[in-house]
Amino acid sequence: MTAPLDRGELLDRILQLLEQLDREAYVADPAIATSLHLALELHKPLLIEGHAGVGKTEIAKVLARLLGTDLIRLQCYEGLDASTALYEWNYARQLLHIRLQESDGHAPADASNVPVGLDRRSQAVRIRTPSEDSP
Repeated sequence: MTAPLDRGELLDRILQLLEQLDREAYVADPAIATSLHLALELHKPLLIEGHAGVGKTEIAKVLARLLGTDLIRLQCYEGLDASTALYEWNYARQLLHIRLQESDGHAPADASNVPVGLDRRSQAVRIRTPSEDSP
């Protein structure tokens, strides 16, 4: 575990993040930069809510550019649950995949683990940071 930062180091990092945001043409105040910094340091998600047009999506785009990672947006609405947001069940596709594997003599021991039965929806995938890609 790393040693805690002193107040001066913490403020320097937040100011550095503010400058990076500014270079990406995102105007942020110290409170936003502090929230972003803490979310990054603690490896925790940050819920940003607000009215349309206030910059919620833009801050995510800028942060993705700064981190050198992809951003895939999920449009949330009332009644959206995890199974609907993340996957759409495709029974016919899974069955076809199982039949093809059976015909080749490579049928899976547990058909419930066949990944092709789930189609990732275009608007709902997980954002991965470069550190998550390494083993």
